[in-house]
Amino acid sequence: MTRLGARNKVGAGIWGTMMRIFVQIIALFIGVMAADGVQAADKMLDLSSPKTFAAALNDAGYKAVLKQNKRGEPYILSSTSGNDFTVEFYGCKEQSACTSYQLTSWYKPDPIFSIALANEWNDTKRFLKVSIDKDGNLYEYMDFSAIGLVSQAHFADIVDWYKVMDAELAKFIDSKRPAK
Repeated sequence: MTRLGARNKVGAGIWGTMMRIFVQIIALFIGVMAADGVQAADKMLDLSSPKTFAAALNDAGYKAVLKQNKRGEPYILSSTSGNDFTVEFYGCKEQSACTSYQLTSWYKPDPIFSIALANEWNDTKRFLKVSIDKDGNLYEYMDFSAIGLVSQAHFADIVDWYKVMDAELAKFIDSKRPAK
């Protein structure tokens, strides 16, 4: 026994199947394009390479001058908000494949710099730490692992954290100076 409309159902089935395949292909195309756009907007970086690090700093809007110290180890000179800082690399093999890096800056000796001042800062801050060297310089630093990949957005956030904490440290130091 044939149902009414059975012929239309078969015809709709062929066109329906073709339409579903067409829609799936379009959806796949849109998905691939969207994923490609996300990857382009947030590329992954290998920060174990000082050259890649310097390029990422430039991409984030900072200057980056790649140099070598007296021992031939790579470092980068940069600045944020007019304050110079250095990126030092550790555990490097042949100028690359570094295992970690450190954002650093120094303040020249000042009578208010003391172990107590450094401890007061360090007790309340998690990321940016300070110490006083044997010459009385205040040394600020943030350490990071260079193992694995990070997104450009994550990298920009790391540098922004340093920028924000550097400004907070300057305010903290100013707050400890005697009133004029």
